[in-house]
Amino acid sequence: MTSSVVVLVAQQVALGLGFVGVVGGFWHIMPIAGIAILVGTGLGVAVHSAGYIRVEEEDAQATQGAEQPPQP
Repeated sequence: MTSSVVVLVAQQVALGLGFVGVVGGFWHIMPIAGIAILVGTGLGVAVHSAGYIRVEEEDAQATQGAEQPPQP
């Protein structure tokens, strides 16, 4: 495994653990607040993923129509 893959995995794990900590903190204050954070994050991830997929599809379509660079 290359170091960039290890860094990417570590970043994702850190983000997930941070999320667990935030939800846990709100859950101990008031369970409905923890549920609201869970639902809000779920919706946010869904919206972000939909936007990301749309941008990637548009990028793929744009690259197919682009001119190919000259071969040396």
